[in-house]
Amino acid sequence: MIKMKSSLLFLGGILIGLVIFYQMGYYVLSSFFGWNQAYNLIHVCQSVLEFYGFTPLKYFLNAFVLYTLGFAVFYLMKQVRKYIRFKRNMMMAVDQHSTQSLSDMYRNEIIVFHCHEPLAFAMGMLHPKVYLSTALIDMLDEGEIDAVVHHELHHKYSYDPLKSFTFSMLTKVIWYIPVLKHMRQSYSVFREVIADDYAIQQTGTELGVGQALLKLIKNRTQFQKQTKFAVSFGDRALNLRIKKILNPTYNIPLNVPLIPFVTSTILMVVLMIMLNLNY
Repeated sequence: MIKMKSSLLFLGGILIGLVIFYQMGYYVLSSFFGWNQAYNLIHVCQSVLEFYGFTPLKYFLNAFVLYTLGFAVFYLMKQVRKYIRFKRNMMMAVDQHSTQSLSDMYRNEIIVFHCHEPLAFAMGMLHPKVYLSTALIDMLDEGEIDAVVHHELHHKYSYDPLKSFTFSMLTKVIWYIPVLKHMRQSYSVFREVIADDYAIQQTGTELGVGQALLKLIKNRTQFQKQTKFAVSFGDRALNLRIKKILNPTYNIPLNVPLIPFVTSTILMVVLMIMLNLNY
């Protein structure tokens, strides 16, 4: 059930983003190349504004389109630069001996780096890797480290860092669709719970994940602010995840408040209706 909810949230968010970016992108390109815009959403909006005498507002609409597309490019470039810089700094702090030992043990590239904060995360775009800090290894016992590694390996296998970044970018750029923010928050929680379940299956016990989460509650970090291309073990809903471990039948609610949902639904319905009007 949680996997289905997670998939629906991600697909729903991506669909909303694709519809908006397609319409805006097509509008900009058609303006340059003279393509037929009869059924383009932005062109329809302009036609409505002109029909009712609000011609000056069409310039605001043009600015809004350019702002959205420009902000998307700016945000992407900014995050890529931060990711490259963060990864470069991290690779300079690699503990070669521990990296080789864990990589051989799990037959995956597990990178251990020197850091005074207890961190564990999967990071990367097309080829994500698992990263553990020396502080985390010192804080956890062998069973807890095993659980954390399997948790992050699931994120790696599922390409969660890239998916998380995509959702985060949509939320940031298309801020005027408020339901996206709540969809992303619920999606992130579900992905963490799914990764916890995978770690429990691989280790055969809930103790490793549960004890690691309890220790991390006492050592919260601000890692999530460093790069959007990473998914951290201690980043989301620690108390809720512990509750789920203690009570496997607990049904995690879908955190999509009514007002943002209704507002976004009405907006999207209106846009779809206008899209099919031929002025």
